Amino acid sequence: MNGYTTIRRGCFCFAAWFGLLAAARAQMGEDVLFGGVPLENAIVGRAWALRLRAETQLTADDDEVVEEDVRYAQFPSQMFSSEARLFLEDRSSARARYAMWHNEQDLDAREWSFRVRLPLSVVDVYATSLDEADYLTLRFRRREGGTPDGENVPREYWYAGYDKSFHESLYLSLQYRLMTERGETLGHQLAEYASWMLPSERIVLGQQAAVSSDQDNELGPWYVRVFGTAWLVEELTSLRLQAQHYDTRAALTYQEYVAHLYQRLGGRTFVRLGCRYYTDSDDFSSQAWGLKIQEYFSPAVAGHVGYRAYAHSDDTTFDTFYAGIELLL
Repeated sequence: MNGYTTIRRGCFCFAAWFGLLAAARAQMGEDVLFGGVPLENAIVGRAWALRLRAETQLTADDDEVVEEDVRYAQFPSQMFSSEARLFLEDRSSARARYAMWHNEQDLDAREWSFRVRLPLSVVDVYATSLDEADYLTLRFRRREGGTPDGENVPREYWYAGYDKSFHESLYLSLQYRLMTERGETLGHQLAEYASWMLPSERIVLGQQAAVSSDQDNELGPWYVRVFGTAWLVEELTSLRLQAQHYDTRAALTYQEYVAHLYQRLGGRTFVRLGCRYYTDSDDFSSQAWGLKIQEYFSPAVAGHVGYRAYAHSDDTTFDTFYAGIELLL
């Protein structure tokens, strides 16, 4: 009996366990392996696997501030996003994304992105871990609309990244981004990400930071983010805490604090409880609370629904509802 057959026989419990594991590890670019191949390939039982995702989101606003208040000019009242990702047995992958935002103040926007991730060394497909694996990532993103001037000039973002795992506990990533418009350079960004899993595998600590410059090489927006994730109850409950400081370099800085509690219910159902607190240098603050339920109908089919409630310091409130589906072919 091969590893593919084994994983398919115990698929319900394993797929559900994997969902919480991914949340608990909180790694940005790593793929989870099973039997020496990406999990998606193990589930479908062949050298390639295609994962399809789609999500829609609707925000309700009784006070009509989204329609009239300039501070919410770019707030999306409706969103749709989709993704297709191809996994290969040698751990390379390709991904395409499309998203659209509908806005009540006629600032609709659309975005396309494409990404490929390639191993830079010969990978042993029979290895059981990501030990010492390193990858090259190339990505392109194009955004249209969403600007107050109404010109609707497309903006392109070009990325090149490198990431590496060390002994299953340390993960590092470096990424460069070039931003262009009408063929002219608008700015650059350099970002890094690091996470470390403690030997007990119950705690992951990490940080992420980025700094950018404009076309005149002047300092642009920058941010620093730190996070920690821990199992509270092994394979059942995990907690993620995150804090971020962002400087827009346009007379505005803000801080954001996020907490997520992940809970597995049975073998197929997950619940995520979340809260977020935001405050900025303009004396504006907001809080958000959320609930997400994800159900694995089979190892290859999952769906989710969610709700978020927002309360702002200017006495405005929003309610956001979203739902999505995921298929593995």
